[in-house]
Amino acid sequence: MPPQERWEKRARVREWAIGIDEAGRGPVLGPLVYAACACPAGCEGTRIPSGVTDSKQLSAAQRETLYGQLRRRPPDQLATWTVVISPQEISAKMLAPRKINLNTISHDAALRLVAQAIDAGYFITEAYVDTVGGAAEYERKFRERFPSLRRVVVQAKADSAFALVSAASIVAKVTRDRQLRAWAMPRGIQDGDAGRACGPAVDWGSGYPSDPDTQQWLARNVHPVFGYPPLVRFSWSTCEERLRRHAVKVTWAVSEGEQLKPAKADSILHFFLRKEQGTSRKRPGWCLRRLGMTRE
Repeated sequence: MPPQERWEKRARVREWAIGIDEAGRGPVLGPLVYAACACPAGCEGTRIPSGVTDSKQLSAAQRETLYGQLRRRPPDQLATWTVVISPQEISAKMLAPRKINLNTISHDAALRLVAQAIDAGYFITEAYVDTVGGAAEYERKFRERFPSLRRVVVQAKADSAFALVSAASIVAKVTRDRQLRAWAMPRGIQDGDAGRACGPAVDWGSGYPSDPDTQQWLARNVHPVFGYPPLVRFSWSTCEERLRRHAVKVTWAVSEGEQLKPAKADSILHFFLRKEQGTSRKRPGWCLRRLGMTRE
């Protein structure tokens, strides 16, 4: 039997534990990255490289080194997955008519990671997750979606308490940092040359709304029509306020007195009925005026 098939067979019968963490939840710039790290249950001490801890306690160089070690582990010893949620997706969901809040977006990403692991053939029975929102509700979602989970731990600071979550935090942080460095500047952005990767020299600070460097970058790069480049989360209040002050105000064709009402659902027979003499379908007044078809 080929080695790949052998480890896949073992993975399906052996119980695995998974740790999940994120990077980039708070910043106004860049993606939100969720990552998962899994290994055979009870083997964290031998499968996870020494030195792995909460990514916030490590330097960028240390994170890169540990990330490489994690990714090089054989898949029958340790496996990782990521879900990258772009700023555009975050903004679209949070600003949609039926808004989806950041907690729900985060929960969905974490559930997707467990689904990816199971789809890859791993028998996941334990999950350790850093809490987002109410821990009890979060745990309930995991148990309902994945009946195979015998143990689900959702708690604050899980990245400091569980080695698998620490490993996931490193994978998430390095993935996000690389995405930011690889982001190409659109034409017209003041920092760097258009079409070139950002690299570490771009002076946008930490990306958090409270950072003065980030605030200055946002102030320099707001466009009166298009707002901000795709790197920016339009749904953050920091951006919404700047756009209100500095962007062009949009006036829609429908005036306040002519708001379009939801159309009533007609029976399919309506389309086959004979139209009464002298009647015509009413058109919105603003449309007729734009076409010059109104009577004085």
